[in-house]
Amino acid sequence: DKEQLYIDTLTTMGVPFDYWETGWRREEGRGEISAERLTQYDIVLWFTGADWFAPVTRDEADALHRFVLEGGRLLLISQDYLYYHHDHPLTENLGVLDFLK
Repeated sequence: DKEQLYIDTLTTMGVPFDYWETGWRREEGRGEISAERLTQYDIVLWFTGADWFAPVTRDEADALHRFVLEGGRLLLISQDYLYYHHDHPLTENLGVLDFLK
C-alpha cells in the first residue's frame, strides 16, 4: 500500500487534491469515475496499486482516453494496465510503442 505516500507528498507540497477509490475496494470509495467528472481536473494521478485483476476497467480506460484527448494531463501508475489494455487507444497516448505478454 503506497497511496499514503502520494497523499502525504501532495499534502506537504500544499497541492489540493481529491481522492477517488475504484476497483475492488469501490464499496469503500466512490466507484468508477466518469469522463465528465475527469474533465473537472487539469491533472489526474491514477495509481492502481496491486490490483492486477482489473487495474483499470474498459470504461475507465475510455474515460481516461477522452480526458487526455481533451487536453488533460495524466500520470498512470499501474502494475498491469498494459496486460489488459495493450490494444486500447489510451496506450498510444501514453507513448507505449509495444508490449509483449
